[in-house]
Amino acid sequence: SSGGPRNYDPATGAFELPGVAPGQYGISALPNDGFFLGAPPVGTAWASTAVTVGESDVEDVVLTITVPLVITGRLNIEGSLPVTTSIDRLRVSLASATPSLTFFANLGAPVGADASFKLSAVAEGEFRVTMPGLPAGFYLKEARLNGVDVINKPAKFSAAGNLEVLISAKAGQVGGVVMEEQMGPRPSK
Repeated sequence: SSGGPRNYDPATGAFELPGVAPGQYGISALPNDGFFLGAPPVGTAWASTAVTVGESDVEDVVLTITVPLVITGRLNIEGSLPVTTSIDRLRVSLASATPSLTFFANLGAPVGADASFKLSAVAEGEFRVTMPGLPAGFYLKEARLNGVDVINKPAKFSAAGNLEVLISAKAGQVGGVVMEEQMGPRPSK
């Protein structure tokens, strides 16, 4: 559920989120009633955790508000961007490897004109590097966090580090012919 908790006690930090159906959820806490779509801006104090709700109450959720460490990065480009796309219109994102934890999806950062970006480190869960909205013909070719491949499998982004991302203008194309069950070409209509 979105919004603030009920029965929140600022002296102890205790809170309640009543009426939550069984399932997996992401819970976050921000000081001073801050609200952001996705992750707060780099340098903002916040906390988040994943919670699995079953048939009984969950009593042991702990959120510790801190300023996350920063992952710095650089975008490298194999080929040339189209003249209609400037580098500062691109965005590097982290998407949760757990599809049901939608709150943790699309944690991202804009790429600067100097090809650098900064992401807040994410303490909970595993993530994949994504680059939504790449120009036609481009694909995300490589992503390495502190030299370790993070594009072919999800990774924890829970510490400061350096993320190198490579996009390429050499995307392949797939062509083919639609065949009928009898292995003949499908007639056009």
